[in-house]
Amino acid sequence: MTIHRIPPQLLSDAGLVALIPVSTHAAGQTVEAWVQNSKFSADWSVGLLNRRFGNHQLTRSDLFQLGEEARNGCARRSKILLTATLIWGNSKIDGRGNSSRAIESSKNGNHIKTYASTNSLRSAYVEFSRGGNCKVDGYDVSFFTKYLYFLNSINREWVGPRPLIFDSQVSKTLFGKKTTYSGTWITSDNWEWIPQYKSGVGLYLEYCISLDAWANQLSQAGTLVSPDQIERYLFGG
Repeated sequence: MTIHRIPPQLLSDAGLVALIPVSTHAAGQTVEAWVQNSKFSADWSVGLLNRRFGNHQLTRSDLFQLGEEARNGCARRSKILLTATLIWGNSKIDGRGNSSRAIESSKNGNHIKTYASTNSLRSAYVEFSRGGNCKVDGYDVSFFTKYLYFLNSINREWVGPRPLIFDSQVSKTLFGKKTTYSGTWITSDNWEWIPQYKSGVGLYLEYCISLDAWANQLSQAGTLVSPDQIERYLFGG
């Protein structure tokens, strides 16, 4: 599997990347406001999250905790994490109603049952992608990589690079179509993201393994950085 050379721009911005907050990174609006703007307030998982968090913007830290509860609990906990991921990742109610209904009708009982035995990036991606036992109809890589990320961020049984969020904004930055968190372009005359795989599990593995290697390189050089700080850097401001 290809591990890409660290971008020179990331090396230059290492000090800034180290300061990017991760655990406090919050949704754009409170759960209560999301519910008021949603047609799905009657869904039991939405109601439960509203009672638990209410006038609070879900943070990554909140989702990490829900992920831990999902891994150690029942299928209902998996459904709660699915819905919380929807709220956190899509603060603006802009047409994802069908996908919200898909969560309600999806094979919720399989999400933890099947995933409990998969502790590798490859098997996790395959289970949640098209044709997998844990596929959530209506959601693509942008959604299920968020779910995998929150499910496993504090999974002590995980071995190797952990799942990271890989959405369209991160992809655009890697391919030189938008700027980073610092407002700079990551691509340059002497660095370009040329993936070995164009899509699917191969591309996702390249991405997660490369960011893990970049974080290790920066940390060994004296600037402690995590892979998800680099993900936020690539997502942009």
